[in-house]
Amino acid sequence: PRLHRHVCRRYGLAQLDLIPAMRALPLEARREWFRDDCHTTEMGGDRLGALVAKLLLWAVRQPGPAQGPVPALCPVLDRCCWCDGRIIRISSGWLTP
Repeated sequence: PRLHRHVCRRYGLAQLDLIPAMRALPLEARREWFRDDCHTTEMGGDRLGALVAKLLLWAVRQPGPAQGPVPALCPVLDRCCWCDGRIIRISSGWLTP
């Protein structure tokens, strides 16, 4: 979350941090919502999806900050992607400007 928060601040983006909400759930509810430490059950996915949808609807109704120049993207630190339990290199054809 700290890295995401830093990147979002750098580029003037909003971030949804659900960790405090998940920590506030009673232990029994967390067991119903999650199969393990990060993968949801079907019911948990439905509930989290509904929560994210409500937060997005609330967010788009808020007045936006004054738009300044968009900062340039920083150089790529790592051109690899974690996918299906392995690292794959991202080729330039996968990216769009």
